[in-house]
Amino acid sequence: MTPPENTLTDEQLDRILFRLERYAKLNDTQFRIPFTRLRIGVDAIIGVIPVLGETIGLILSLYLLLEAIKLKVPTGLKMRMIANVMLDWLIGLVPIFGDLADIAFKANIRNFNLIKTYVEQEQQKRYPVTESSSRRPVFIYIVVSFIFIALSVYVPFALNLW
Repeated sequence: MTPPENTLTDEQLDRILFRLERYAKLNDTQFRIPFTRLRIGVDAIIGVIPVLGETIGLILSLYLLLEAIKLKVPTGLKMRMIANVMLDWLIGLVPIFGDLADIAFKANIRNFNLIKTYVEQEQQKRYPVTESSSRRPVFIYIVVSFIFIALSVYVPFALNLW
C-alpha cells in the first residue's frame, strides 16, 4: 500500500520516533545516579539552577510539542502534552521539591509515549486487518489439529497396533 503524497512512510515515521525517543531519554533518563536505580536527564541537571534552569528545561521540552505539530497530532493530544510540560515546569520552580519532582515526573518521556501511541494507531489504520485474514490462522490451526488427531487414530489402527 502506497501512502498518499502528504503522509510520511512507515520508515520515515520509525526514524522520527527513534530520534524523538533518544531526545526524550536525553532530557529525562540518560544518566544513572550511582549506586541507585534512579535515572536523570539534562532536564533534572539544569533544573538545579533556580527558575532559569526550569525555564530552559521548558524550552527543551517544547521541542517534542513542535514535532507533534509537524506530525499533525490531534489538538487534545497537544493539550495533554502542554499540560505535562507546564506541570513539570511549575513543580520544578519549587526549590528542592521541584528537583525531586523532575526526577520522578519525566514529562518528555510521557510526551514521547503520547506521540508514539498516536503514530502506532495511525499506522494500524493504514493497514486494516480484514476479518477473513484475521480468522485464517485459527482455521489453519483447527485443520492441522484435526489432521494430527485423525492420523494418531488411523496410523495405529492401520498398523494393527491396537
